[in-house]
Amino acid sequence: SPRLVLTGGVAANLGLRARARAAAVEVGVSVHVPPFASCTDNAAMIAYAGARRLARGERDDLGLSPFSRAAGYKRGKIRD
Repeated sequence: SPRLVLTGGVAANLGLRARARAAAVEVGVSVHVPPFASCTDNAAMIAYAGARRLARGERDDLGLSPFSRAAGYKRGKIRD
């Protein structure tokens, strides 16, 4: 059955949790939200990884394109 998983720091937002659950009931989707202790932002981890790369002399310009490794996505775009 279809499901929605809220993760990351935004999943700690009580309003978002409530709205997601209400909307999911309307369309028949189950919602899974981790406990608050697991709803952390990964910004510190990303900053640390970036600092390590910078210390090694690695740099990216503003042309860097984010992408997902999810099967239905390629370079940030949904496959047709």
